[in-house]
Amino acid sequence: MERLHIFRRFILIILTATLLYFTSSLLLLILHPHSAKADLQKHSRHTDTVYIYHDLAHTEIIIPSRALISALKEKLKPFVPAIDHGYIAFSFADEDFLFQTPQWKDIHLIPTLKALFTNTPAVIRVGHYTAIRNDESVIPLHIDTETEQILQKEILHTFATDKQYRFIPRTTPHPNTYQYYFRAKHPYNLFYTCNTWSGDILRHSGFPVSLWTPLAFEVVFHFPK
Repeated sequence: MERLHIFRRFILIILTATLLYFTSSLLLLILHPHSAKADLQKHSRHTDTVYIYHDLAHTEIIIPSRALISALKEKLKPFVPAIDHGYIAFSFADEDFLFQTPQWKDIHLIPTLKALFTNTPAVIRVGHYTAIRNDESVIPLHIDTETEQILQKEILHTFATDKQYRFIPRTTPHPNTYQYYFRAKHPYNLFYTCNTWSGDILRHSGFPVSLWTPLAFEVVFHFPK
């Protein structure tokens, strides 16, 4: 009976923590401190377009190659041969989970729990696309030059660097010709996810994003669909 009581208490704690986690993020979403309409109007006099890709679990920020700031392009060029063409996508991920889970069907319980409940090493994933998908998963954001530079500097500052200030590449067991990985400064955990990374960068660049965005839909909630 005592073991059953302990087990029930454990389940209750887990359920309560889960409820608080999601309730907190939703409250912050609803009680967004800025006017989403005003923030979007601020960017209406745009000179370029960046894109936000989102699905049920993940978000990434996509920038035209021609618009990359020199500091970002120079650090990536040794690793990304086609960086002068197409589009460059940036996202954040847990290193072990990403490398052990090349597809959703490969998800395993232990790496997933480790990624969520411990501080684990993270990577910045840099993808090269020749074109932008034309569907609801991609949201275009019209942006002025100053804001675009701020956004890219925010991305730049999330990369870890060596003593020569070079990006630190990570080798995946599933290499391909359009995805590249680099060590990130910040660890991955339950409170700093791939979507928190995207949300923070967009918010610091002046876009209407909640103060905390652990879920993908929260990153794009205030953007016109």
